[in-house]
Amino acid sequence: MKPTFKRERMIHCIKFISLIVLVLSSCSKQEVPIEITKYTLEISAGIGGSVSTTGGKFEEGSTVSVSAIPNSEYLFAGWSNGATTNPLNITVNENISITANFIKKKYALTIDVVGEGTVTEEILSSGKEYNSGTVIKLTANPAQGWEFKQWTGAISSYDESIELSLDAAKSLTAEFQVIDDQNALNVVSYIFKNIDPNAGIWPPGSQNLLGIASKYSRSNKTAEEFYNQMQELYNQIDVHIEEELEIFSNLRNWSNELNSSELESKQVYLKFQDSLGVASAIHELILTKRNQLIQISSEAPTISGINLEQVNRYIGHVGEINGLTNDAAHVTYLLVQLMKRTNDEFEISNSNEIQSIYDEFSNIDQQLETILFTPREDLLRNHIYTNGIDVVLQNLGLLTFEQLSFEEKVAQFDYYTELSSQEVDRFKGFYQQALLIDQNSDDLAEAMVHVFNANYTKTKASAAKIGPEAAYRYSVQNAFKRYTLFRYTEAKYFLWYEKPYENTLEGLKARKADLIGIREENERLAPQFGKVETASTGVDWEGYDSVFNPLFFRNSRITEFNANIANLERQILDLGGGHDSGGSHDSGGDSHDSGGSDSGGN
Repeated sequence: MKPTFKRERMIHCIKFISLIVLVLSSCSKQEVPIEITKYTLEISAGIGGSVSTTGGKFEEGSTVSVSAIPNSEYLFAGWSNGATTNPLNITVNENISITANFIKKKYALTIDVVGEGTVTEEILSSGKEYNSGTVIKLTANPAQGWEFKQWTGAISSYDESIELSLDAAKSLTAEFQVIDDQNALNVVSYIFKNIDPNAGIWPPGSQNLLGIASKYSRSNKTAEEFYNQMQELYNQIDVHIEEELEIFSNLRNWSNELNSSELESKQVYLKFQDSLGVASAIHELILTKRNQLIQISSEAPTISGINLEQVNRYIGHVGEINGLTNDAAHVTYLLVQLMKRTNDEFEISNSNEIQSIYDEFSNIDQQLETILFTPREDLLRNHIYTNGIDVVLQNLGLLTFEQLSFEEKVAQFDYYTELSSQEVDRFKGFYQQALLIDQNSDDLAEAMVHVFNANYTKTKASAAKIGPEAAYRYSVQNAFKRYTLFRYTEAKYFLWYEKPYENTLEGLKARKADLIGIREENERLAPQFGKVETASTGVDWEGYDSVFNPLFFRNSRITEFNANIANLERQILDLGGGHDSGGSHDSGGDSHDSGGSDSGGN
């Protein structure tokens, strides 16, 4: 029994071992999963910039590229891990946190000193470099026996303390000069160029008749291109006008302050004078751009779609610039007054010369007052631009022209013709007086000994000129007067149809006599309304004058007139009135046919 038991036990053991081997064999055929490792990459930017990526989770061994992007006025200063390359390639084998560092740009400020003195800086740096955008206050401190003259370089100023912002490397020079009360005042004459009264006349092309060169061929610009070019110049002039006005305003305010205080030094005068010099340079630039504006405007009539009223608005700056010239004369006057005070309060070696300039200036100023302002005010008070038509309309009252009788209509034309004639004659007298004023002021300027006073005189006289624009108005008035005559004659010619005539032999003869009388009246009045004579004013009025021809009976109108006369003669013959030799055989009609192309008559 025992062997059997052992054998069975052995058999069971073998089966168990086989089962284990089978299980192990089955397990060895399945794949075992491999775990993937990832790390966190954090990228940030310091003050003054940004980064192209802020990172994330990446597999071990991955490579990430990141760029540091500095803001304006900053520079990239490196990464927090010590790397300096940009962009930076980062291999991720662990958790990484990295920051891009930036620094403010730094600019050098170089200060040189001419003469004896020092410069104090409110913000100091041993390296003489400042962060971009730093505002620095610099104060010039003259040494004993010296005085501050001016700053040159990055800033031009006569103020001892200045402020500047560093947005680039800059250099300045502080100039000092020896204090010597025996030194003469450096009186400088700044030329404010005269306003050319011939420039800016409208319509374009008329300035040629005044000797102003304007050689332009037909423009190929579109209306939009033309307007854009005019607008650009207009805007530029606007900026410069504001600059010059600001200087004048500051000088006037400064003068008011000085009038209530004592002068610290003659340097005050020199600063005032040099500020006026800056304004003069701006003024010259304005005149250059103004002339460009006028020249471009002369192309307007050759461009399709141009609105001449809009062009007129663009060149309206001419009047503002005339006003600037008047301001220049005023601040020049203030400058001379300051020169006198400086000469009185300080020891100046050429004080006699300075005094003589002031005396001459005062004398000239008084003469200018006499020549310019009183007569010119008289001219302006006389309202030289009024027109007689207003009087006619007031005289008509509530009645319209059509409601008037034939006699009343003719009377109104007579009245209007008389007023127009008086208006033009009055205007001509005013303008001749204005020309005389201008000539007197020009003669006065030419007689000046010192250039300083000559410039002042020309500036002041130029600002007061009425100019050829008034001449143009005058000639238009005259042309309008002749056109009034034309309308007057035409009205009579047509209105006689409204005049009641008896349908009798006497009535027909009266009608014919009236017609012939109208033509004779026209021939009698026409010589009184010729074009403006040039000799009396010295201006080429021909260029300003209108093309209106006062002769009414010409071309088709004389044919119509003769036909009407012939028709009346036939009616008179039919009624047994005989032949009237004063009718269609009138040889005087065609001899007056000199205005066929006149747009006013047909």
